[in-house]
Amino acid sequence: DDMFSGTKIYGNVFYRVTQAAFIGGGRDCIVENNIFVDCQPSLHIDARAMNWASYHVNTTMKTRLNAMPYRSDLWRKRYPELVNILDDEPAAPKGNVVARNVSFGGRWANIIDGAGRYITMTDNLVDQDPHFDEKPPKGFRLRATSPAHAIGFKPIPFERIGLVVDPYRSVLPPSIPLPPGGVFAGNLTVALSCRTPGAVIRYTLDGTEPTEDSPVYSPPLALTSSCTLRAAAFAGNQRSGTVEATYTAYDLGPAQPLPVSLLPVVAGDGYCPPKMNMNMHGGPIALRGKVFSTGVFVHPGEKPKGGRGFAEFSLDGGLAKATRFRATVGVEDTVQDRGSVVFQLYVRRDGSWQQVYASDILRGGGDIEEVDVDIAGADALRLVVTDADDNIHSDHGAWAGARLE
Repeated sequence: DDMFSGTKIYGNVFYRVTQAAFIGGGRDCIVENNIFVDCQPSLHIDARAMNWASYHVNTTMKTRLNAMPYRSDLWRKRYPELVNILDDEPAAPKGNVVARNVSFGGRWANIIDGAGRYITMTDNLVDQDPHFDEKPPKGFRLRATSPAHAIGFKPIPFERIGLVVDPYRSVLPPSIPLPPGGVFAGNLTVALSCRTPGAVIRYTLDGTEPTEDSPVYSPPLALTSSCTLRAAAFAGNQRSGTVEATYTAYDLGPAQPLPVSLLPVVAGDGYCPPKMNMNMHGGPIALRGKVFSTGVFVHPGEKPKGGRGFAEFSLDGGLAKATRFRATVGVEDTVQDRGSVVFQLYVRRDGSWQQVYASDILRGGGDIEEVDVDIAGADALRLVVTDADDNIHSDHGAWAGARLE
């Protein structure tokens, strides 16, 4: 962030991360040999030191540079890029290299403020099926047939990632689904696994500690009601640590609607990440003086095609049974009569996104609309807030009381 420079981002897996690799106007950063899946976006690069943050260049940045002996022989050898930096457009995001990355699903790059002309972008596999061994997040290994190998992508050593058996840990704990816990409707199948050969997984559903007398996990484990699942692995006379996940069942009827804010955000973007059950400043969401205990806050960010922000949710665990989406939308009260936004709701049906709702232009100071939309057959939701084609200032969009029925 804010002109941070000289960093190498190599060999990582980013799954459903907002602005996963973020270069905020900095220089000489390398983004290489990473896997990005369903990120929004995978890469962000801007040139903020050439515009709104330019006042830092001849003040803080220059002062701190001159305080260092950066022209000395020792510094020349270690940081050759600094020697002539003041004569080489010091505000420009030069020297950034993005090479041999895999980006699948989500969105690849958000490059703004004219930063694109300074970036070396080469041999990236974008929006092509990379041939994963298993569907993410279950696995991220690439098959031998992956087109990523042709661009020089080096395999990530997954076998060296995570907990390992050593003299201090003889039994690895079970792994639980991602995300760990959540909400569901009807029934939910939970899969547990353990990497310790011969280990037996025992579990409880009432929140108590698993013992050698607890039920043995045998897949599949079907949940039909709210519970706290706790599990541990047993091998001989050794026991792993305990893992825990809490699941809450909803019937999705009018008497028990499901707040959308209880769902994990699988993708989001905007001036800031989407916020659940709170406004921009951490207080409760309010519209026309009415306080809502639940809701989704989205603030549009400046994008190449206009101000926009969104929060995306997957309707997993039987939640695709929901038939209606309801909410009250408007500009959140804390900005008073400022701000102007448009709300849009998209649903994914049969693999394609469809817009099912769009509000009028709503302005701060009291404009609201009640949303009641048929979402039958949808397996994902996307809550969008735009800047109404003017600017993003004070565009504090609130999907107050957003819920599924």
